Amino acid sequence: MDAAWEALGDAPAIGLVALTLGAALLLVEVALPTFGVAGGSALAMGVLGVASVAASEEPWWPFLLIVTAVGVWAVSLTVERPVPAAQVAAAASFAVGSVSFGLLAGDAATVAVAIAGSVALPVGFPRLFGVARRLLDQPPQTGMAALVGRPGTVVRADVAHLGVRVDGSLWNARSVLPVDAGEEVVVTGFTGTTLQVLPAVVPPW
Repeated sequence: MDAAWEALGDAPAIGLVALTLGAALLLVEVALPTFGVAGGSALAMGVLGVASVAASEEPWWPFLLIVTAVGVWAVSLTVERPVPAAQVAAAASFAVGSVSFGLLAGDAATVAVAIAGSVALPVGFPRLFGVARRLLDQPPQTGMAALVGRPGTVVRADVAHLGVRVDGSLWNARSVLPVDAGEEVVVTGFTGTTLQVLPAVVPPW
């Protein structure tokens, strides 16, 4: 155990590599539906990075700049139009934090890792953002929301109940306009498990 701790302390680049990979994985988790795989890996990388810094006894303040940069990138992935100035600030914060750590550690390999990460993460952000927006802009594929806009056929239209078949399944439904059995309808929304429908062709009046 002591040997492993000393090995971490003798190689500060390990901490920076771990934190850089953790940052990338965290951004992937925010942008893509990885179901916690990338997020869990990011947490593991973060723990390894912190352990490495603690073992090396190098100044830890540069990592505050790295954390700030990752936070800005993560928030930017969730908005429709990220602010360009925020992206520049995040890139600068990551670069200053990571390169400063390498210089303070006096390790050329750490500085090289810092420069590589400072280039890779800002370059990769626009592509990751583009994928995230495409996923967010897609219509829902599962659940009740996926039925909105789907066509259906009225199979039961008595006074108390309206039954509509959508994609082979029978649903309770409501319509603000009168519909008859056999009529084609379109799902416009839902309340609980009850669909809201309208006739497929609504007269212009």
